[in-house]
Amino acid sequence: MASVFVISVLDFWFAVPLGVAFDLPTAVVALTAGAGAVLGVLGAVVLGDRLRSWWRCRRDTPAEPSRRRERTQRIFDRYGAPGVGLLGPALVGSTAAAGLGAVIGVPRGRLVVWCVVGALTWTVIVTMAVVTGVHFLFH
Repeated sequence: MASVFVISVLDFWFAVPLGVAFDLPTAVVALTAGAGAVLGVLGAVVLGDRLRSWWRCRRDTPAEPSRRRERTQRIFDRYGAPGVGLLGPALVGSTAAAGLGAVIGVPRGRLVVWCVVGALTWTVIVTMAVVTGVHFLFH
């Protein structure tokens, strides 16, 4: 169970199949992976916020925004914190999405709420998909 928690801090996509492979109860897998994902989100937001502050202090003059930065800003303007929190776990993982959201300047409170909601939602979806797939394959 501890291995499922530790791995889910980094990415729950690997933790859920691992917990199912260890033949842990489904509820335990979902709760443990969800708790680890939430801890990963909180840590990534804190580290991403500090990285953003450090980077802004290092830069003497504000540089012109790059094409990548402009594209990132357009995507954020379109989808906002809910997009980062709900789509991020599916695209890059909940921890990475939270860290990237903090680095690009998403307000911390909204980012944490949406990333936690997204991580927990995707943890439930992945758990159900893995358990259903195992059931159909091996029973």
